[in-house]
Amino acid sequence: MLRRVIGGHYGQVPKIQELVKNNQCEAWALPMGSISRMIRAQSAHRPGHITTIGISTYVDPDLSGESMNDAALGSPLHSKLVAKIDVNGQANLCYKALPIDVVIIRGTTADSASNITLEYESLPCDQKICAEAAKNSGGVVIAQVQQMAL
Repeated sequence: MLRRVIGGHYGQVPKIQELVKNNQCEAWALPMGSISRMIRAQSAHRPGHITTIGISTYVDPDLSGESMNDAALGSPLHSKLVAKIDVNGQANLCYKALPIDVVIIRGTTADSASNITLEYESLPCDQKICAEAAKNSGGVVIAQVQQMAL
């Protein structure tokens, strides 16, 4: 059911670790901040996020190219995820914005117009940009909330 994952680490998700290890899904590891910026780029209809973060590391396409397994290496997405580019004579990486099919977010309260509050959530951070990115991609937003507003 899970075809592809892009994450910062998989240490807290043993079932996904097994899928990755057994080549049952395509898997990439990217810096967490760059993933957030990729999602922001998609939410704003920008082509991607350009930075020097990741140069000469496992993310650099000249090295391993961020893939976690052979399934990722054989994927058509592999060469499209991160590109090395030159900006004013300096090497940079472009983390490309990707369409998002489904986003699952957590909120406190929702109303009938699909507005969601976050006042009791432990980490209110990228929920809005994730929802915007999915909407801009023609995707679906699934929200789990504690209560519905009357």
